[in-house]
Amino acid sequence: MLTFDFSDCARVARNLGLIERELPFAMSKALNEAAKKTREHLVGDVWPSHVKMKNKSFVNASLRVEPSKASDFRAGRAMAVAVYDRLMHVNMNRLEKGGIKTARGGKVAIPTARVGRGAGGAVRQNQKPRNLRRSVRKGDLIFQANGRGKNSRLTLMYKLQAATRIRPAVPWHAEFNKTMRDEMRVAFPRVVGELVKRNLSRR
Repeated sequence: MLTFDFSDCARVARNLGLIERELPFAMSKALNEAAKKTREHLVGDVWPSHVKMKNKSFVNASLRVEPSKASDFRAGRAMAVAVYDRLMHVNMNRLEKGGIKTARGGKVAIPTARVGRGAGGAVRQNQKPRNLRRSVRKGDLIFQANGRGKNSRLTLMYKLQAATRIRPAVPWHAEFNKTMRDEMRVAFPRVVGELVKRNLSRR
């Protein structure tokens, strides 16, 4: 979680003549604009540069912004903005942190490049080991039989292991934190300047 201390900014804004009740609006608007830009960066730059995708619109449909509310600040609560996974079709946390995946009472099936995947990169239901048509197991290898008679052949689909290491792939939090900081440095002064200018025009 990334936090911002607005106390110094609020003091400067008040010194510039910004009306007290407008400070929460300025903070909320800046947070929401920064989060929108951060989401665009995660979708357009971070995800495609770290994950091989068949459907490039998948992560765009999955990631959403939960906006901050100025009313939270006025009520004495911390304002919060978030970029979250709406669909949860892929384990985003595992993609970031990696780790060891172990089997429960058996072995982990490691798919080969021959296994079909969906738009988000997950193995399709009909391609999972238990659903694989004409599957043939030889030791710790699972094949799929293709063709008939003399044209019949076996295609290696899975390798069975007791455990497998999943490498960290997508630096979600690092990129979110860096981009939010950079965007807030741009958004907050601009929003405050707009409000100050508006107030001065009313005098």
